[in-house]
Amino acid sequence: MMCAKADSSIEQDSSAHGQKKRSCRRRFKLILAGIIAALIVFALYWRLIVWPQNIFARWVFDPIPRSVTDVRVYALHNSRFMGHEFLFRFKIKKNDFDMILVSRPFKQVHKKMLFTDDRLSWERDDGVQSSGSCQLSGVPKWFRPQDLPDDARAYIFDAGFSAAPQYVLIAYSNQASQAYCYVSYPSW
Repeated sequence: MMCAKADSSIEQDSSAHGQKKRSCRRRFKLILAGIIAALIVFALYWRLIVWPQNIFARWVFDPIPRSVTDVRVYALHNSRFMGHEFLFRFKIKKNDFDMILVSRPFKQVHKKMLFTDDRLSWERDDGVQSSGSCQLSGVPKWFRPQDLPDDARAYIFDAGFSAAPQYVLIAYSNQASQAYCYVSYPSW
């Protein structure tokens, strides 16, 4: 009888110990899942909200005008050795767009900025260069400056090889309050 009691108390102790272990494991898994979820939310917040605004402020215009919203950024190249090339799409009001235009000596191109067959092209006639283009691959589907309404105008800042940025090409539609921008900074 004494042995049966001892065996029964050992079983109760081991089952209580097993339940505590399972409870600890369950808590650990929940905490780990919470940490992973928080990291994913932070990474998405950084990639979708903070990173585009930081890139815009660094490479296009700083401070970011108040009316700039819905900033989308795609990095074609972003390295010390290959240089930096970014594509942007953003909403902006006309008066804030004008602030960007006076920030550098932009020149209006005579036709809209076009993007077809992985080639970004523009035309101008200011005695320096009549047209230009650059090959872009892996461009996101949202980069479609050719879809801007007919009121769209495109502008280029071309520093040649003397300074960074080398090119800033920007197209804007007042009707759509939307802009597309291509920025190229050399690696030197």
